[in-house]
Amino acid sequence: DVRFSEEQDEINQALKARNEDMIAAWLDDCEICAAKIEAETALEQIMIEAESATACLAAAGLPQQGGPRLLADIDVTAARNACDALLVSFPGSPIATTFLGRIDHAVGDIDAARVGYEVGMAASLPNSFGLAAYAAFAPGENAVANYAKAEEMALQGYMRGDWLSGEVLTLLYLRELVEGKTPADAYPVAAAHAEDGNPVSQFFLGYLYNTGTEIEKSPQLAAEWFRKSVEQGYLHANSFLAELLEAGTEGVPADTDLAADLYWQALLAGDETALQ
Repeated sequence: DVRFSEEQDEINQALKARNEDMIAAWLDDCEICAAKIEAETALEQIMIEAESATACLAAAGLPQQGGPRLLADIDVTAARNACDALLVSFPGSPIATTFLGRIDHAVGDIDAARVGYEVGMAASLPNSFGLAAYAAFAPGENAVANYAKAEEMALQGYMRGDWLSGEVLTLLYLRELVEGKTPADAYPVAAAHAEDGNPVSQFFLGYLYNTGTEIEKSPQLAAEWFRKSVEQGYLHANSFLAELLEAGTEGVPADTDLAADLYWQALLAGDETALQ
């Protein structure tokens, strides 16, 4: 009876949160398994929900899910319609709720955004941790950043493979905003996701090699990582690659025509570094 009650409490908590990992773990570990059919049905529904989330993710998701990089790039009306439709089809959907939170974030309602992110974190959605970490890192005007909280949530997302979480951690460590952490701690975080194909992490890795911050300086490796980032459309990397190409340096032949093109592309997109 005691074990039965414990198992029921565990699965009820997992089902309420729509937490795929917790449900799967319960199925692996349960002894009495009285709610086995309910748990298996819930897992099946979560997979169907994920397959149905394409439009919501394209409109409001992160670049890792095929969505817009910047909050300002979200078409709020279209994105809300797409994520609301997912929520109608799957009431309580953590995916829909998380990215409706990102839409709220885009219009400046950070409190509503945090509520959405909390739902995603309860379901262990990797990207929800990165979004919550970013909200703590950059909470907007007249609000105080909580770097310790940002690190705590970003670490959880990073362990789950979320790119935004890695970006937040890299910034925290590069700027030494967390006690005991230095740019040396930023290197392995950036390197892991750069290898996975994240253009922002590729830029950070190029920056570390370019400046020689806590690692051996290598203009050649810097140029290689900046180039990878540029090829994926991360315009902020343009000026950094262009600066290396403008005069040329060890292992990086000068190419003033390409440098000019890179500066110009970034300038037209409003990149402040290109303007400088």
